[in-house]
Amino acid sequence: MGNNAISAIGKLGFGVPQSVTLSGDVGAYTKSNIKLKAEADVTDDCTQLTGGSDGDIVIVRADAGDTITLKNGANMIIGGDIALVGDNGDMVMLLNVGSDIHRKLSAFGDN
Repeated sequence: MGNNAISAIGKLGFGVPQSVTLSGDVGAYTKSNIKLKAEADVTDDCTQLTGGSDGDIVIVRADAGDTITLKNGANMIIGGDIALVGDNGDMVMLLNVGSDIHRKLSAFGDN
């Protein structure tokens, strides 16, 4: 049948999570795997993520001991607020659709 074999190309890896401390409810990231840290306490809201490019996928989790609520709105179109509890392993996968606007691809955990 010729040489139509599909060969393995390895694993898809997002690397070690980047620690991103929220500032004014905004998280600025440079990697595709991030852990959001509360600005001053153990709970915080995140209304916007910045630093990505159109087409980027970003996996978002909360830092251990923190609860971060991603707020549905103009900058995050996620179908409703999502609380990420760092100790529960909650996470959400977002797609940057341009101009730092993110849409939810999938969510995992108790959210």
